[in-house]
Amino acid sequence: MKSYWRLLDHTADLGIEVEGASLEELFSHAGQAVFELMAELDKVETLVSRDLTIEGSDLADLWVNYLREVLYLWSGEGLLIKKVNIRQLTDTSLEATLSGEPYDSRKHDLNMEIKAVTYHQAEVVRTKEGWKGRVIFDV
Repeated sequence: MKSYWRLLDHTADLGIEVEGASLEELFSHAGQAVFELMAELDKVETLVSRDLTIEGSDLADLWVNYLREVLYLWSGEGLLIKKVNIRQLTDTSLEATLSGEPYDSRKHDLNMEIKAVTYHQAEVVRTKEGWKGRVIFDV
């Protein structure tokens, strides 16, 4: 199966580039990639859901704000997310439902911790194949 995201070389931080056939798929893939980086998701079940409503001044700002809220589900609520459903998306707003379960050290294996999402090199662009987004994380 073709991966929809890849790591980017970045000194002291961690970057990813994400692809999607549509803008909704791009944002969905980015939300999933955050948790695939942090944990082994094969044991995560979709027991709880969180609805997110995000706004931004433009598409890149929305991208960063969205990923910050996604990361907060881990850092603030201790949730591991396995499924992301983008319900509504414009250049300045997004509504999504993310599903997963609370982290349990007896059940889940963590790979790394992402501390923050940065604006550094953040971008969302249309490509011939669809959409591509880039983000750098503080780790």
